[in-house]
Amino acid sequence: MSDRPDPPAPRPLGSLRLWLLVALVVAFAGLRAQPPAPAPVDASATEFSAARAMAVLERIVGDPSPHGVGTPANAAVADRIEAELRALGLTVERQHAMSCRHIVCAPVVNLVADVPGTEPGGPVVLLTSHYDSVHAGPGVADDLHAVALSIEVARALLAGDRPAHSVRLLIDEGEERGLLGAKAFVEQHPRARETAVVVNAEARGTTGSSSLFQTSEGNGALMAEVLGELPRPSATSLTVEVYRRMPNDTDLTIFLEAGYAGLNFAFVGGVGRYHTPLDDLAHLDPGSVQHQGQSVLASVRALADGPLPLPTGDDAIYSDLLGLLVLRWPAAWATALPLALLGVLLGLLALARRRGRARLARTPLGVVGVLGLVLLTTGAALLLPLLVAAVQGQPTPAHAHPLPLRLALWLSAAGIAGALGSGLGRGARTLELAFGVAIAWGAATVALAAAVPGASAVLVIPVAAMGLGLAGALLWPRHEGLALAMGALPFVAMWTQLSLALEDAFGYALAPAVAVPMAVGLSAVLPGLVRPPGPARPWPPRILGLAIAAALVAACIVPVYDADAPRRVSLVHYDDRATGEAQVLAITTDGMAPPLAAALGPDARDTMPSWVDFRGLGIAGVPGTAPAPVLRVLSREPLPQGRRVRARLHSPRGADRAVLQVPPEALAAVTVSGQPVATTADPRGRLLLFGLPAEGVEIVLEPRGADPVELTVVDCVAGLPDSARAIAAARDADAIPVQWGDMACIGTRASL
Repeated sequence: MSDRPDPPAPRPLGSLRLWLLVALVVAFAGLRAQPPAPAPVDASATEFSAARAMAVLERIVGDPSPHGVGTPANAAVADRIEAELRALGLTVERQHAMSCRHIVCAPVVNLVADVPGTEPGGPVVLLTSHYDSVHAGPGVADDLHAVALSIEVARALLAGDRPAHSVRLLIDEGEERGLLGAKAFVEQHPRARETAVVVNAEARGTTGSSSLFQTSEGNGALMAEVLGELPRPSATSLTVEVYRRMPNDTDLTIFLEAGYAGLNFAFVGGVGRYHTPLDDLAHLDPGSVQHQGQSVLASVRALADGPLPLPTGDDAIYSDLLGLLVLRWPAAWATALPLALLGVLLGLLALARRRGRARLARTPLGVVGVLGLVLLTTGAALLLPLLVAAVQGQPTPAHAHPLPLRLALWLSAAGIAGALGSGLGRGARTLELAFGVAIAWGAATVALAAAVPGASAVLVIPVAAMGLGLAGALLWPRHEGLALAMGALPFVAMWTQLSLALEDAFGYALAPAVAVPMAVGLSAVLPGLVRPPGPARPWPPRILGLAIAAALVAACIVPVYDADAPRRVSLVHYDDRATGEAQVLAITTDGMAPPLAAALGPDARDTMPSWVDFRGLGIAGVPGTAPAPVLRVLSREPLPQGRRVRARLHSPRGADRAVLQVPPEALAAVTVSGQPVATTADPRGRLLLFGLPAEGVEIVLEPRGADPVELTVVDCVAGLPDSARAIAAARDADAIPVQWGDMACIGTRASL
């Protein structure tokens, strides 16, 4: 018989108090996910001020119309940017180049200006942004805000002590059509090799916090210089790992491919306005500009005053805690740290068992709870949006008003957690469940660190907090419930932050990506939801059920689209001179609204020509009278395996973009103004040309063999002919163009 006294009975925190704490943490995480207030125009001269940057931005935007690469509108934007740079006393260089990447070519004009450091002639920090827009919208957030931001950063640097290294501004053209300006700078500018590190600013929306979402590989030294300087950090190595596996590109891609070190900042809230006419001054959040600007300025200052070039080595693993601080450790610890945490958790479990506080056979119930909560929440996240979409008759729910569906999913996760906690509590004590949950996530952390080291940051930190909570519960048995709650709340906070970020990035097209992080966070509080002995109170589940039902009803009632987040539909009038037929094409992934569907009529079919990237519906149109593009052969030269044909593509009507399509296997090589084009990279054999000069562009093609090669030649101008106005009016009732925008295109055939 042991003489050890029984431990004092734990004092339960109570489900209601625990849910109140969870609600407070979720609310705080939501507040911290918002960008800071913009600094006023009279802020310190050495600080970043969104008010000053917005004033510059308004002057740069001028006429808020689309300004694609190579257009007169974009040339006017470049002139206004140069005037702003010269007003700071900077010397501005213009780099003119023809640039081709993959299957896209365009003439570009890059603006380059230096803020000199105290050690001229050495390596420089390159601050990059782009000034061209897509053809559908004015590109205020993407990416003119970053141009104005760069000018404000330059002003702040000039107002303070000069940094050791010069800061070079690269404001390039052609990012939207294939990173063409950045490629021209890296490959053709004589001073490109002076670059030591690149800081790029982007946007995939018009609101939201700025996040440091991408870095070069071997970023340990880079993160050591930057992370501690960010005034309100939003950074995790998870996003770096995810982005490396995504097909998305920004200008930084070009520099990373060339071996440069670099950072990428962006905000992604309001993604429905991305690449549309609503990417305008009215929808840009000055707070987002402030957050992005102060982060970029802090990074540029730290790098320009630090040792350059930076040494390469292992990646860093890191994550911010609600923008309050950043925890960072080297990749060399990637596996050792999670293993140590798991060892500590197992040691605490052994101690709890010796003290009679936990039974080993009961702890697996915590693992069951974690799996059940994640799987059931995933099921709810798949089914509830489908239900809402079916009721609304739309492909994607919650586009304009996500709050009701967000509440329905979050409350569903909470309800599942409550039911599991209550049920599992019949077979296990609170502390036993807590050990099961912590060990489950500890083991998951080890596995994640082995597979994707950078992603482990979002588990290492909260699992360590749970370990502290378990240690506190063993040290102070009377306050077990409070200790476990304090250890669990960081889990809730970090994964709420991740859920909100994923909602910003993807919306509810990927609802599980939004709901599952919430379930992961709530799994940490499962042990605290064990129901104490006594009769169950029926009203909490009933109230929760009514709240979920009310949220679902609201999600079904609110409009999917509205004026602030409309449907995205682009219209194309295609006049095929080879067949003598014309079409009006409606291109969308959001579905057709009734007015547009009625205007298209019952005969609308998917008749998209193969040179169009997207799918949609088309109807017969009215052929026009404008002249077709001309591909004129200038010379022919025999080759051992074929021939070389030099031709000039010209648009008599002054179109700014064109498509040349040829069977990809028919050509051995293509160059545009001396730049090689990888037409074989496109299974449809297209060459896309933007910014066509008035005199046309010279193309050299090398067909294989002696057989004739048939080409499709298309040119396009912005806008629609009068014959398509009725369909455009029907579209405009609740939709806006996106990406390439509305176009009037003429196609013809040519033979080589």
